[in-house]
Amino acid sequence: MFERFTASAIEVLQSAQRECHNRRHSEMEPEHLLFGLIAENRGLAGVVLRAENLTLEAASRIVSNLMQTGTNPA
Repeated sequence: MFERFTASAIEVLQSAQRECHNRRHSEMEPEHLLFGLIAENRGLAGVVLRAENLTLEAASRIVSNLMQTGTNPA
Protein backbone atom coordinates (compact mmCIF):
# COMPACT_ATOMS: atom_id res chain seq x y z
CA MET A 1 0.00 0.00 0.00
CA PHE A 2 2.83 2.42 0.77
CA GLU A 3 4.93 1.73 -2.31
CA ARG A 4 3.95 5.06 -3.89
CA PHE A 5 4.69 7.08 -0.76
CA THR A 6 7.97 8.85 -0.11
CA ALA A 7 10.06 7.81 2.88
CA SER A 8 9.03 11.06 4.53
CA ALA A 9 5.32 10.40 4.02
CA ILE A 10 5.69 6.90 5.43
CA GLU A 11 7.45 8.32 8.48
CA VAL A 12 4.57 10.78 9.02
CA LEU A 13 1.99 8.01 8.78
CA GLN A 14 3.92 5.76 11.14
CA SER A 15 4.25 8.57 13.68
CA ALA A 16 0.53 9.31 13.33
CA GLN A 17 -0.31 5.64 13.88
CA ARG A 18 1.87 5.56 17.01
CA GLU A 19 0.16 8.66 18.39
CA CYS A 20 -3.24 7.15 17.68
CA HIS A 21 -2.26 3.92 19.43
CA ASN A 22 -0.59 5.70 22.38
CA ARG A 23 -3.72 7.75 22.96
CA ARG A 24 -5.87 4.59 22.76
CA HIS A 25 -7.97 5.98 19.92
CA SER A 26 -9.78 3.48 17.72
CA GLU A 27 -9.11 5.27 14.44
CA MET A 28 -6.66 7.75 13.03
CA GLU A 29 -7.97 11.31 12.78
CA PRO A 30 -6.52 14.51 11.27
CA GLU A 31 -4.97 15.51 14.60
CA HIS A 32 -2.88 12.33 14.54
CA LEU A 33 -1.55 13.35 11.13
CA LEU A 34 -0.70 16.78 12.55
CA PHE A 35 1.26 15.08 15.33
CA GLY A 36 3.00 12.93 12.71
CA LEU A 37 3.94 16.00 10.67
CA ILE A 38 5.41 17.71 13.74
CA ALA A 39 7.45 14.62 14.61
CA GLU A 40 8.77 14.08 11.07
CA ASN A 41 12.27 15.49 10.68
CA ARG A 42 12.82 15.91 6.94
CA GLY A 43 9.62 17.31 5.49
CA LEU A 44 8.77 20.93 4.89
CA ALA A 45 5.57 20.78 6.95
CA GLY A 46 7.44 19.64 10.05
CA VAL A 47 10.10 22.29 9.56
CA VAL A 48 7.48 25.04 9.25
CA LEU A 49 5.44 23.83 12.22
CA ARG A 50 8.52 23.58 14.44
CA ALA A 51 9.74 27.01 13.23
CA GLU A 52 6.45 28.36 14.57
CA ASN A 53 7.28 26.68 17.90
CA LEU A 54 4.46 24.18 17.55
CA THR A 55 5.66 21.23 19.58
CA LEU A 56 3.88 17.92 19.93
CA GLU A 57 2.95 18.88 23.49
CA ALA A 58 1.56 22.29 22.46
CA ALA A 59 -0.42 20.78 19.58
CA SER A 60 -1.79 18.11 21.88
CA ARG A 61 -2.97 20.75 24.37
CA ILE A 62 -4.60 22.80 21.61
CA VAL A 63 -6.38 19.77 20.12
CA SER A 64 -7.54 18.60 23.56
CA ASN A 65 -8.90 22.05 24.38
CA LEU A 66 -10.73 22.28 21.07
CA MET A 67 -12.25 18.84 21.53
CA GLN A 68 -13.39 19.58 25.09
CA THR A 69 -15.03 22.87 24.21
CA GLY A 70 -16.46 21.67 20.92
CA THR A 71 -14.86 24.63 19.18
CA ASN A 72 -14.66 24.37 15.44
CA PRO A 73 -11.62 26.38 14.27
CA ALA A 74 -12.86 26.51 10.67
